[in-house]
Amino acid sequence: MQLEMLMQQLAENADVPPFAANEDGDFDVEINAMPVSIQQTDDGHIVLQAEVGVPPPNALEARERLYRVLLEAMFRGAGSGGATFSLDKASGTVFLHRIENAAALDYDGFMAILEPFADTLAQWRAIVAEFRPVAERMEQDAHAASEASRHANMSANGFIQV
Repeated sequence: MQLEMLMQQLAENADVPPFAANEDGDFDVEINAMPVSIQQTDDGHIVLQAEVGVPPPNALEARERLYRVLLEAMFRGAGSGGATFSLDKASGTVFLHRIENAAALDYDGFMAILEPFADTLAQWRAIVAEFRPVAERMEQDAHAASEASRHANMSANGFIQV
């Protein structure tokens, strides 16, 4: 298997113990303290996959804004390093994926996709994490605006708020 040889070379060059495949034949590694799954498909592709993060759960406007930013980043691969984003429907988690033809990769080619993938992953993990406080502020602002509107309507209607 092409991937096993690439992972063996990676371990040798990084001067770390050999990587072991899990029961599915995938390699779960940490790159700059970020978990990355590397697998070879039956049709001869190498797939890099990693969790980017979970968008803000209760702030629809912030989630929509984040999804727009993610989609715009994938336009011609300009902001995603040629990788794609996906959303796990069950958990709401955003993932980053990169798929390459295994037959076309030697070790240098593998590193030429793995290193930028890790850089892109770090960048997008930070961006998704930044959306949480933005979402919280948006939610607080919306709540405050709603309360102010409610109070204004009560005053306009002659109601007294106790």
